Amino acid sequence: GEGGAKQKYARNIEAIRTLFKLEQEHRGATAEEQQVLSQYVGWGGLADAFDPGKDSWAKEYAELKGLLSEDEYAAARSSTL
Repeated sequence: GEGGAKQKYARNIEAIRTLFKLEQEHRGATAEEQQVLSQYVGWGGLADAFDPGKDSWAKEYAELKGLLSEDEYAAARSSTL
């Protein structure tokens, strides 16, 4: 989990997009994709990304809401500190 909160957020999003692609294509991850997936750090320290009132995180908040289903979003949000 190196880097600041926005870097961790970006790596989480990249990992989620990679996972969605793998699921859609019904295949395992390549070595490069495994590296991307290994960068996922979870949402524990990224509560700001789930706060619609945080102007500095507005873009990330909207991205998450659009990327995840309601259930996935609720599960991710419930894992924050």
